[in-house]
Parts: sequence; structure tokens; C-alpha cells
Amino acid sequence: MTRRSDPNPAYWEQYGPFQHVKHELIRCYLNGWYPKLGTWARRVLYVDTHAGRGRYESGDLGSPVIALQTLLRHSYREKLLNVSEFNFLFIERDPANLAALEAELSQLKPFPARVNVETSQDDAFERLSVILKELRRDRAQMAPAFLFVDPYGFKIPARLLGDLMKAGRVELFINVMWRELDMLIQQRPAHGSPHAQTLDEIFDSGTWRTEVVGDGMDERLDRAIPLMAKGIGAKWWTSAVRMVTGGQATRYVLLHLTNSDHGRDLMKECAWSVSPAGEFRVRRSDNR
Repeated sequence: MTRRSDPNPAYWEQYGPFQHVKHELIRCYLNGWYPKLGTWARRVLYVDTHAGRGRYESGDLGSPVIALQTLLRHSYREKLLNVSEFNFLFIERDPANLAALEAELSQLKPFPARVNVETSQDDAFERLSVILKELRRDRAQMAPAFLFVDPYGFKIPARLLGDLMKAGRVELFINVMWRELDMLIQQRPAHGSPHAQTLDEIFDSGTWRTEVVGDGMDERLDRAIPLMAKGIGAKWWTSAVRMVTGGQATRYVLLHLTNSDHGRDLMKECAWSVSPAGEFRVRRSDNR
């Protein structure tokens, strides 16, 4: 099966500790987030920007199915659906991945009334830009939303994500590919070059040149994460889990951004639940 727009199809052959922790955090958070909003919001939205295939070759489920199952199996499901509708938008640019995801979702049908599931073969950030333009055109706010941003690369459009957060009660859960991002920062690309423009978009400014400094990857990461949160405009940020490879060097960071005090507290509780020792690090061989 051709996967022309999937840059790493072998990814679906593996399911390691980092994927497990990532999905446990999503499950834990949504299990608390759904009832916090569903009892009053009338409309609730979950968006998976790079939804993938829905299931790994190991048989483990992907984030879209986990997010949907968390609602369908929630002990308060009927109470929540009596008050609010729950909308799920799963965006995946690769047609083969999307077909596999839709096959997985079909196993969960029929969906209850007021549970709406939409799949979309698109570039996620282009689709979100269209949604934002429509909201502005209609002078409307976005329904309370949780966006899982798990991009193929490290490019994260800070301004777009910040505008989405301003459009309503929107929370972001971002998988930051720190090793690759740090390598680019360390190259110190020239002003105006494509690489420099990419970094400017990630941080929504050129201050990464003077702010993201330090002798080690983690020292630079500790400076980069608050700068990213500032660029997006989030009140609270939680670096929920870091995945390290080999020694102590961080490769991925799961970053939660919210303007809600309750959201910040809930993510911290979930981080502690998956890492009871408070280490918040996942170690594995570098298999991606």
C-alpha cells in the first residue's frame, strides 16, 4: 500500500514506552477533561492534527481511537451527552493512513447520538487555518477544544496555535521533537534564511538566538519551552514527560499548554500518575 505523504511508514511497526506514556497521558487527561467541560459547554471538540493509522502493527491503539474510546467508555457518558455534543476531528494527510484509521473507527460504530466524528485528508495546519478564518468571518468562538499536535517534524506554527487558543477555551498537547529542533538551533542559521524563518515561526520571534542558549541539550530545552509557551501565548505550560535515548539527552517532550488553572492541575496529576516517582522521563533505545 502506497503511503506517499508519510515520511516514516516504519513508525507504525513499533510501539515503545514513549508511545505508551503519550497515550496514557491522553487517556488520563481526557477522562477528567470530558466531564469538566461536558457538564456545561454544550459543545466540546477534540482534534488530532496528525492522526495516523489508528492502530500500530503491534495491535496497540493510536491516539484518535483512544480519545474516542475514552468518551464512549466513560462512566458519565450518558450524563455528558444529555448536556453536550462531542465532536472529533481527525486530520491525516496520508491517504493510506487515513483509510486504515477509518477502518479502525468503523469498528466503534454506530456512534451514540451527539457524538460526531469527522476525518479529513489535509495538511493539519492548513485545515486549522481555514477553521480559524471561518470563526473570524462568523465572529464566533471555538468550542472548548483539546488539540493533540503530534507533527511529522519539529515545525510548530506558534502564531497559528496562539490564535487558536485566543479563539476560545483551547488547550494544546504538543509532541516536541527536541533533538532535531536543538540541532537546528545550534547551527545558528543566518537571518532571513529558510532555517532561521522556521525557527522564527516556532518561537514567533527571533529571540531564540539569545534566549535558547546553554552548554547542554537539557539546559537549552529548559529555556526553549517557556519561550515556546510565550510565543503561543499560553498562561500555563507543563513539560509532562521527556523521552531520553541512551544516556540523559532528551529527544522528545510532551508539552501541555493551557490558560485554565484546572487544566494545568489536571495535567500535572496525570503526569504524576504515569510517573509516580516524579522522574517524568521515559527511556528507550532510539528506534524511530
